[in-house]
Amino acid sequence: MQEIFHLVSRFFGSLDPREPSGEDIAWAHSFLLVKEQAIWQQLSAADRRHSIAVTKKVVAMGKELSVMLSREHIAASLLHDCGKLVSNLGTFQRAFATIALLVVPAAQIVRWQESASGARLRVAQYRLHPELGSKLLAAAGSDTFTQRWTLEHHKPPEKWTIDRTLGTLLKDCDDD
Repeated sequence: MQEIFHLVSRFFGSLDPREPSGEDIAWAHSFLLVKEQAIWQQLSAADRRHSIAVTKKVVAMGKELSVMLSREHIAASLLHDCGKLVSNLGTFQRAFATIALLVVPAAQIVRWQESASGARLRVAQYRLHPELGSKLLAAAGSDTFTQRWTLEHHKPPEKWTIDRTLGTLLKDCDDD
């Protein structure tokens, strides 16, 4: 039920066309490498606002828990959804893709990624955004942690290769 609330909240938030404030953009850029900034700037206004909100929660919760956060950890938080760029889906298309992903078997989605075109390919790319985002970040020269968290952020904790405390912090802040 919490995931449905999260998705509905993200959907309605995505309808707001406002850009993040200049102050928030400068704050985000202060944690990103130049090539990471270029990726982050390509995200929709809604995705950039989301990444800032998640990252501010990460920073606040990290302080509360006395977790030392590095630039790479903050970059991971800001860029965790960057793979969604590849599918180039708008708000309503993402909503459709999310519903489609509930009914289409995962193996079929992988096959679409390999051989489909048009809408099926874009739905597959949307589903595979963690993998695609990790590749984007590797090409941009991002730190290994930033790449790995982008790749793993939808996996269950037992499949994480990153520190469990950091993963839990990032996941909990993204799920709000």
